[in-house]
Amino acid sequence: QFLAHLRQKARSYSEESRAQLFAGKALEWCELLVDVECDFAEVNNITTREWRYQAVAANLTNLPAQVILASQQWKDAIQVDTPRGTVIYLYVDANRDPDTVSSTVRQLLRETAKELHQATLPILLVLLYDEEGTLGQYLAEYSVLQEMSDAERAQFGNLVGAQQEKLRKVIYDNVEQMIKERRYVTGMKEKPAARRLAQVGSELFAEIYNSPIPFPFDGFSTARGNAAETCHELTRELLTGKLDFEGVLAKPQKSRHRATRVLKEKWGVFNPKLGTVTRRPTLPVIRDLTEKWDDALVAEQRLSVGDIIKDICLPPYGANIASAGLLLAVYIAPRANELAILKGEEQIAISQWIQEGVFKGKFVSLPLISDVELMQLGDGPSEWETILDEWEQCPDHVGKVSMVERVMELKKRVPVPPMLAYRYQALLEQTRASKEDIEKMEQKQNEVLSKLQNGYQRQDVATLVWGAIDLKKIHNRMVTEHPAWPESQIATIQSGLEQSILAIQDLFPKWLFQQTPSADTPVAVGDFKHKMLRIVAPSLKKLGLETESDELEKHTLKVIRNAETIADAKQTLRDVKNWMISNAEAVRIRRILELRATKKVGQNHLEELKRLARLVQLSGISETIDSLSKFLEQLQETEKNISQNADKVWESEINSIDDIERLIREINLLINSYQGISDDLEDFLFMNKVLESFKKSFHILSDLSLKWDSLSISFHKINEDLKNMITEDDEIPWEPKVVIKSLYDEIEKDRKIKSTEWTKMIIEEVDNVECMTVAEANQFLSRAQNIPPYVIQADKEKVKETTIKVTSHLEKLIIEWLVEKFKELSEESRQEFLNMVREIA
Repeated sequence: QFLAHLRQKARSYSEESRAQLFAGKALEWCELLVDVECDFAEVNNITTREWRYQAVAANLTNLPAQVILASQQWKDAIQVDTPRGTVIYLYVDANRDPDTVSSTVRQLLRETAKELHQATLPILLVLLYDEEGTLGQYLAEYSVLQEMSDAERAQFGNLVGAQQEKLRKVIYDNVEQMIKERRYVTGMKEKPAARRLAQVGSELFAEIYNSPIPFPFDGFSTARGNAAETCHELTRELLTGKLDFEGVLAKPQKSRHRATRVLKEKWGVFNPKLGTVTRRPTLPVIRDLTEKWDDALVAEQRLSVGDIIKDICLPPYGANIASAGLLLAVYIAPRANELAILKGEEQIAISQWIQEGVFKGKFVSLPLISDVELMQLGDGPSEWETILDEWEQCPDHVGKVSMVERVMELKKRVPVPPMLAYRYQALLEQTRASKEDIEKMEQKQNEVLSKLQNGYQRQDVATLVWGAIDLKKIHNRMVTEHPAWPESQIATIQSGLEQSILAIQDLFPKWLFQQTPSADTPVAVGDFKHKMLRIVAPSLKKLGLETESDELEKHTLKVIRNAETIADAKQTLRDVKNWMISNAEAVRIRRILELRATKKVGQNHLEELKRLARLVQLSGISETIDSLSKFLEQLQETEKNISQNADKVWESEINSIDDIERLIREINLLINSYQGISDDLEDFLFMNKVLESFKKSFHILSDLSLKWDSLSISFHKINEDLKNMITEDDEIPWEPKVVIKSLYDEIEKDRKIKSTEWTKMIIEEVDNVECMTVAEANQFLSRAQNIPPYVIQADKEKVKETTIKVTSHLEKLIIEWLVEKFKELSEESRQEFLNMVREIA
């Protein structure tokens, strides 16, 4: 019901009504129909926002009115942000022939442009041909939805909103497809070459404004703001003669950058030596305009300011009100003393003119300058001003130098006016620089001529190419610096270059087959290769001699192939011999990493020698291969021995301290050998640490001063310490408990032997106890009672029996024994003993 209702009401819209709908609502209902931005401003160094096309929707009925409106807007579009062009999206219904419409529209654009005395206007039409009538249908349905009453909206509820979104999407899709058909119409004679709409816009602007005035003035996104303020300030200062380049440099950074970018770098309004504003800026389009205005001023004695501004805002220049005002000030600044301002019939000063309102806001006001003229004071420029202007306008070095004679003749008749002395001096300096450039250029040309003559005489193509390339550089420089160098000079150099190229082509075949290296040494071959392939061949290409360059490359590669191979072989032999000498230490040092690296390099050398042996017959190469093979075998054997030693360590057992000390020595050697191989090195370092712990443990347990119970305690503590030091993840070839137990058993065995020996010695002495003197018996008893800690309990019992025998012997000789004991006392103890005896007695 909803769709039937919608389509029934939409059928009430005629083709004309649907076209009117497009003209009135399309911009609102379709986001694709928007202003067209293009890169014309960017390409031409303009930063203001006017270079775009304002979007308009139209149908065939209101198109003429829209074209007239667009042309009027174009005529008035001189602001920095007012679009210069108009893009008209034209709805063409299904009953029309699009080709016929295109022809009619093109004719309309041309007639409109003709009325405005223009070849064409920046009006771009995009024909949207509704071949099936679908777009008109969708527009009608969307209009019905827009105009629904509240009752209808209540009846159909959410269906209305959903259908609106759907229709907007299909309208968008339809318009997008029609734009892709690229039915563009302009007033240009030729059909636009570009395919994209933005590119067509740039092409149309370029056709109309073929001499655009660049204006890279940063910050002009709108007509207001800091950029407008800076432009206004610069314009005022130029009009009042208060601005030179020194003044620009004294400005704040933003203003300084803008003034430098536009006035100095792009327009070239400052004299490069004096920094003052020149009468003839270097930018050709502005130079031509100043000449045009000067001629008009001389002819008429008056020049309309309004006409100047309008003239440069119209094609082919396309200035905006900001750049036009600034350019007017650039023209007036160096002529301020020669001009007066004529407003109506009243002559006023420039300062008064500025105060009375030449500006509206920040820009020159066209209504305020409509009746203002520049008037020539007196007889115009003096004879000196005229000749200085002419001197400044000389485009080439020769012209500047040729002017000197005329200037000096005038100087003899009329002194240089003080007001023009700075210009005279600046031009004199420029002319001196031009003369130096001419002399340097002549010197360079003479050097090139000498090279070419030398090449001709020796029939040496390489020298000819060298000279021809230098001649080409001179030609390119002259072309780049044109018009500093006149066409006649450039043509002369061009002719000489062509003759040199012909001579090269003539001599080349004979010269080519004479080219060989001076020797078969690598240096000679390398020099030959570099000269032919890096210098002569590329230079031939630069001269356009592609065929000769290719032939030279082929010949050079063929010639150097054998020579290079022999030279490489000789050099390789020397390198390999030196390498074997310098790496002989690798076998003695015995480091795995160095052995492997040396072996790898050696293998490469060996393969290279074998390859060269197959290519060339060279004495000494077989002997070097044999020597290198033996050296590599030594390296291999050394590495193998080290690996075997490492395997032995991993398979080793420890049964004694001698085993430990031997393994420490071997592992220290392996640590040195495995430097740089982290995994193996870490293993050997840890083994060394463990072995040192074993060694330390042995020395602790070997201490004969330890009693048997202390020895047992130390044994258990050592086992515990090793358990804490060596985790389950640590890999070593030995079981710490087994090693320590083995060491303990060895120490225990040794202690018992020592115990037996000491006891045996004591017992043997007792056999002669009856023959002992009291002193000998007393000394023996002291020794027997001082039992070493390592003596076992059974031996202690045996010693105890001997001490009983000795004690019995001494008791028989109690007096003598007592005397011996007395002798053992200290002096103090002896005195005390004597006192005690006296008391008893």
